[in-house]
Amino acid sequence: MAEWKRLLSLDCPSEYWAGSELFTQGAAAREMFLLESGLVKITSMRPDGKGAILDLRYPGQWVEQSASILGVPYSVSATTVTRCEIYRFDIRRFRSRLANSLEASSLFVYQEAMDLSNQADALLRLKTLDARERLEHFIAELVPPMGLMNTRSPVRLRLPMKDHELAALIGVSKQHFSILKKQMIEAGEVISDSDYRSTMTVTREFISRITWFS
Repeated sequence: MAEWKRLLSLDCPSEYWAGSELFTQGAAAREMFLLESGLVKITSMRPDGKGAILDLRYPGQWVEQSASILGVPYSVSATTVTRCEIYRFDIRRFRSRLANSLEASSLFVYQEAMDLSNQADALLRLKTLDARERLEHFIAELVPPMGLMNTRSPVRLRLPMKDHELAALIGVSKQHFSILKKQMIEAGEVISDSDYRSTMTVTREFISRITWFS
């Protein structure tokens, strides 16, 4: 993040409330979005009108760079799921910076390679981990950006999406996710909310157990 701030002379990020739409599927890509803080979900709309959540973006990541670089419409939509701070940068200026700065282009290629590696890891988890392990891995990814790595007491971590979205992210049906959630409630790790979101009671021991995935 610090390197991009310096290379692109980024100043103050824009602030967004949860639920803010950054761009929509099919729209022209005119800007780059660099996530400073918060979480953004990437979704896709099927021809039959049903939507699917594909991935999350974490601090330090570009929200979606392929469409902007290729000059094609967005194939996905992006919406904030928590309060976010995001740097916006004109795509023409960004392309020019890549073309004229070896340091910027090298950093961009490095991040693209990291994204591909992360996608390969996600596919590997889908093929090799069971559903409970995939859910725990997802929770482990939320721990660092929410500042819970060094906690010594139980902390409630609000999972920022509804149950059907979490089910889609870990590759299970809503019914299967309900079974997982019930198991974690019985284990004292999840408290069900009335708004159909989940609240994870995170202990130091639980964090130590799940963060080996990360």
